[in-house]
Amino acid sequence: MFLAGTIIEKDGLIHSPPQLVVEVLSPSNTRREREEKLADYASLGVPEVWVFSSKDRTVEVLQLENGRYRSIGVFAEGVLTPLHFPNVQVRISEIWPG
Repeated sequence: MFLAGTIIEKDGLIHSPPQLVVEVLSPSNTRREREEKLADYASLGVPEVWVFSSKDRTVEVLQLENGRYRSIGVFAEGVLTPLHFPNVQVRISEIWPG
């Protein structure tokens, strides 16, 4: 997701990091793969990452601080609001099928 006013376009391509990345874990994901992806996102300057675990039915919220991600928490219920999209609300109970 991009925040209006943060998009840098050059030669018809977007050169700005998204303001939110949503990752969905699969059983085949390794810890190393996850760490590599997070390092890539951090190097791009992605300020927030949500990691969805369908196995645990949770969402981990990570925010970039000083070039590294800090876990804000792992949530199984409640409403999430992205850092840069305060008008967006995601009800965790509506993510997972009944």
